[in-house]
Amino acid sequence: MSEQNMSQFWEQLPAIMSIGLIFGGALIAGIVSMICNAWKGNRESERLAVLKQQMLDRGMSADEIVRVIGAGKASE
Repeated sequence: MSEQNMSQFWEQLPAIMSIGLIFGGALIAGIVSMICNAWKGNRESERLAVLKQQMLDRGMSADEIVRVIGAGKASE
């Protein structure tokens, strides 16, 4: 690269970095959002599995478990 090209590059660097941060920031925010949603879904599934196991350990029937789980979803 010639000295003039390098000079132009350094003059345009703030604009290039701004554009990169705008698109890069949006990309990072989207990825973080997907990870958080997946983590939340995983934790909810684990919680529900533990609840079902506790209800089975207490001797509840499958119909009672379905009724309790369904009642919890309706109230949310």
